[in-house]
Amino acid sequence: MRLWKLYGVVLLGVLIVYSPVYATNGFKTIGVGAINRAMGGAGVAAPQDANAMVINPAGMTELENRMDISIDMHKTTAHMDTTGTYGNTAAGKQKSGRDPSFIPTFGLVHKLKDSSVTLGAGLFGLAGCGVDYEKSRVGSGFTSNEFDKYTDYKFMTLSSGLAYKVDEKLSLGLAANLDYSTFRSDVADSSFAETRGIRRVDQAFGGGFVLGALYKLNQELSLGLCYTSRQWMQEFAKYQDVVPRLDMPQELVVGVGYKLSDKWLWAFDFKWLDWNSVSTLREQPAEGGFGWRDQYVYCLGNQYQLTDKVALRMGYNYGRSAIPNDKVFANALFPAVTEHHAGIGIGVNTSKDSQLSFAFDHGFKNSMEDTGLGDSYSINGKGTKIDLTCNAFVLEWSKVF
Repeated sequence: MRLWKLYGVVLLGVLIVYSPVYATNGFKTIGVGAINRAMGGAGVAAPQDANAMVINPAGMTELENRMDISIDMHKTTAHMDTTGTYGNTAAGKQKSGRDPSFIPTFGLVHKLKDSSVTLGAGLFGLAGCGVDYEKSRVGSGFTSNEFDKYTDYKFMTLSSGLAYKVDEKLSLGLAANLDYSTFRSDVADSSFAETRGIRRVDQAFGGGFVLGALYKLNQELSLGLCYTSRQWMQEFAKYQDVVPRLDMPQELVVGVGYKLSDKWLWAFDFKWLDWNSVSTLREQPAEGGFGWRDQYVYCLGNQYQLTDKVALRMGYNYGRSAIPNDKVFANALFPAVTEHHAGIGIGVNTSKDSQLSFAFDHGFKNSMEDTGLGDSYSINGKGTKIDLTCNAFVLEWSKVF
């Protein structure tokens, strides 16, 4: 009972701390918690902490009773330089003025006594974006530089579920998500008037589910599979003219975990993010959308147990930008274009039942330029350039009960 009271207190703290961030496999984080982030987001077949709840719930059967709390301090550097008939050419190249953002996560795993069932619950910040420019994206003749320069979006999920160990090789998992997102912006609508939302905070609730499987071929090699359904969200009532609704896409991940030795663990995941199934993201900018495409993400990570108390981790994550080259102008206030990420980390056992883990993740600068070969937004915004660089510092505390 005391444990679940602590869970409630931490949930409240997570809600207070969470702020928007580019994550950045599209809007989504490349990983969850310090361990997973250091390993490039790989882990669907290599569960290590309570974040398995959203990575692959079946992996909870491989964990002890535990609690994991992490905070991700994320600093992004974004630039835009809009040109063409629609662009604010007089503004030149601008740098977004956003402060560092924070992504909290919290997870709890509990094995039922004398049972093959493991329960889990947690709150996870999984997606977000935000920029804050001094001058408008579109020409000042449309906006007088008073709007079309700010976005703020965040998405989190409260997840609860269970995992069942079928036998010594196979485990299955299921989780139900209750989602919460907020949006705030002054983006211009299709007639280049300021959105009716005028920077007011709007919120939406939603939900979805996660299905997972973990199969241990032997003591060294494991296979993982996880399907996350589309997260069906309510509409943003204040922003019907620009972003009426923003669901999170369905996602499929397959992966391999391999213990090269007692000290060395390797993990590889392949991930499909179905952005094209979300109408707001799929539709062309001239039709009120963003023109995104699906992403295929490759995650590679490894962990080396240096001593009984110290583990070293590193990883790599690649996913081609969901924004095509002829949709750059339309997405200048949503520049989720980072493609390559590299992570390093360390875990230190501070006692026999607790560990502190640290990770640093760098999203390498990626620049895109509108080709002018798309719809009217592209033709009239030809030559617009955007770029994004990300740095994340993640601290995680783990406690085994």
